[in-house]
Amino acid sequence: GTFLLSGSDVPAEFLSRKKDKENKNELEKMKVNIKRNNLRESCITALHGNENYTKISLHELVSPRHLCVQGEMSCKGESGGSLTVNVRDRKRFFQVGILSFGSFNPCEKPARKTFFPDFARDFYVNVLEVLPWLHQHLQGEVQFQPDTNNYEEVVCPA
Repeated sequence: GTFLLSGSDVPAEFLSRKKDKENKNELEKMKVNIKRNNLRESCITALHGNENYTKISLHELVSPRHLCVQGEMSCKGESGGSLTVNVRDRKRFFQVGILSFGSFNPCEKPARKTFFPDFARDFYVNVLEVLPWLHQHLQGEVQFQPDTNNYEEVVCPA
């Protein structure tokens, strides 16, 4: 079967507030691609083009638990937002990431930018990578999927 995060260039989306004055409380879908496998490393090294990241090792900044995303960029202040993958256009969306940080803010001015510099990337914490930790620390507070005995072995549904 096909898995949610299979392939190297996985289509995904997130919701962002519209930036025009008439519709500022409405949300719009933003399209991105999760760069995995052979595309992940070049996605991360593109940060070298941003002067803010010249004095830090990119592998200290971006952990193996981060998803590197390219496409429409999130705005400053949207950290914590979800990244979802649509399962075979069936209107079933699975959250695969939580926005950690971005390397470019398209919303500094009132009109959202639609063209981005080459280094523009967003980084999301991969929910599937932290699921065992969440289960261990939050099982008394949050209801988890029943009948799952080992969250270390949870994989994306087919």
